[in-house]
Amino acid sequence: MTEQTTPKEMLNSILEVMKELLIVTKIKTTTNPDDVLTLSEAAELLKLSESTLNYYTDTGLIGFRRIGKHKRFIRQELLDWLVSGRQQQIRDTVRTIKRKNK
Repeated sequence: MTEQTTPKEMLNSILEVMKELLIVTKIKTTTNPDDVLTLSEAAELLKLSESTLNYYTDTGLIGFRRIGKHKRFIRQELLDWLVSGRQQQIRDTVRTIKRKNK
């Protein structure tokens, strides 16, 4: 027997992702999109640990620039990456719920 997702659960999942998108939109409009961030600043912006961010850069999931020995990040590129992932998460959530409810 498969577990059914209720409409309320689906709505809550979508609303949670939309809240995160609104936060990113607010950040985009209140900061300079051309800001160059250090690894620490980028990790804080994305709410990731520095080691996770390093892993994502090493595997090519997130782009960066190297200045000397240091990784640097463009704020707008990080925000675009975050938004694209959230949009995909919404699509995946809806797709999963549809499959469960068949």
